[in-house]
Amino acid sequence: MTVQLKRVNGTSVFFANTSVSTKGVGTLNEAFLSITNLDRGVLSNLIDFRLNGHKLATIRTRAVGSKTTIVTLFFGKEIRGLTTARFRITTNGNTSNVSGFVDGKQIVPFTIRCNNGKCKGPDSIKFKNGGTLTITVSPQLERALRLVSNKLTKEVQAFLDKLPPQGACQIACIAAGAACSAACSVIFPPCVIACAVAQAACIALC
Repeated sequence: MTVQLKRVNGTSVFFANTSVSTKGVGTLNEAFLSITNLDRGVLSNLIDFRLNGHKLATIRTRAVGSKTTIVTLFFGKEIRGLTTARFRITTNGNTSNVSGFVDGKQIVPFTIRCNNGKCKGPDSIKFKNGGTLTITVSPQLERALRLVSNKLTKEVQAFLDKLPPQGACQIACIAAGAACSAACSVIFPPCVIACAVAQAACIALC
């Protein structure tokens, strides 16, 4: 278990890492890295899952200007239904519009709406040429993903509880984004996208 925060020349680096070992799956590690410097327009997140030392999934979030965020996903062979995806999130007030491609197929754009820091997206992602994105994993891996994500969420929350009450708003938003993304696991992209939107909205209010 590792949860660290460093500040260097106005840049905040937040890192959280944990792992679980389960029968039939082995060792599953989840790591979260966030680099933020709002004065320079830098907001970048990385969620990385490794299964027995090999890459299982990578989720990257990167701010492009003040209103646009790019989310990219890569899934390994153990996760069926998606290999690569790229989503573009454009935010205007409490509403964010999402477009993108999954394995080269264009999705039907959808909207995420936020209220008091809580964001709600669709229950599924649909393709323009028909069909719905469906991601599946083995029951053993799904259980391991749930366990490691719950563990990381608790560890990040414990870190949040120890933050000083003053001057910690941005870091609290980043850590909350990490906990939110961890709770999503990797098999429901709309949830991950909503977490990215909520984190950006939270930081904007600081």
